[in-house]
Amino acid sequence: MEHYEQNFKQWLQENYPSDQQGKYLNPEFLQILRDILRGIDYLHRVKKRCHGKLSETNIVIVNGRAKITGMVNDISKTYLDDYSDYKHLSTIVRRSFKTEQHDIPTELKLFLTYISKTEPSRLLNIENHPIFLSQLNGSSISELLS
Repeated sequence: MEHYEQNFKQWLQENYPSDQQGKYLNPEFLQILRDILRGIDYLHRVKKRCHGKLSETNIVIVNGRAKITGMVNDISKTYLDDYSDYKHLSTIVRRSFKTEQHDIPTELKLFLTYISKTEPSRLLNIENHPIFLSQLNGSSISELLS
């Protein structure tokens, strides 16, 4: 197993997911979020299992990239389990903003609602969601749509 630098909870304590105004999301945070989504997708589609207990302490950061650890063994995967992994991720991110007592940016709030309420099989290519693409050119989603 690779040696990890810190878990996601520690990373969130040392780094803020967005700028002070809450307008632009931190590119490092978005990369970590994208890595987590890819990991969940891999578990669901390739390994045909769910995590079972996703939390900010079993998401670890290795060389700036997120990896998911601590899967529950021998858990029979159900349709609802796919939902639970995305809902847990949404809760983790929302909680990080409440801890810092900052408002969650609207585009992130909408994205988290989307991943936690959309049927998992419809989340194909979620890592190409506009929330990730807008950061490539330093724009917010609202600026891209206007």
